[in-house]
Amino acid sequence: MKNHQLEQLLTELTSQQAATVEGGARFTLLSVDAVNPGPENDPRVQFAGITLFSRENMTAGQTAVVNRSRVFSSKSLLRLLDMDDPAGLAGDDLLGERQISTLPTPGSSVAWANVNGYTIRYRVTAT
Repeated sequence: MKNHQLEQLLTELTSQQAATVEGGARFTLLSVDAVNPGPENDPRVQFAGITLFSRENMTAGQTAVVNRSRVFSSKSLLRLLDMDDPAGLAGDDLLGERQISTLPTPGSSVAWANVNGYTIRYRVTAT
């Protein structure tokens, strides 16, 4: 391949193609289960600083199906907070966090995080 052809190939990538080349991934928040939330019953789930889910007054035994995704290209934080202000203007209480890598979850398997009375189910796939 000539240098000109290689240069043209590399400069015509879309942003999503570039993310794939750089090891991009898609994080999908599948569901949030309230196992035993106690007084922290207003969960807000954020990934890479973006709120993917929030609900007031979630009680034990409730499950929220979310299915929201976000593309990312480097390790990012999955955070569970207790909402002090539903509008997100006041500081929420951090209940727990986990660093998520761009490595896909094997096959179609689902990963989960058990955090302070909640189970957060998610999947990471290659973009």
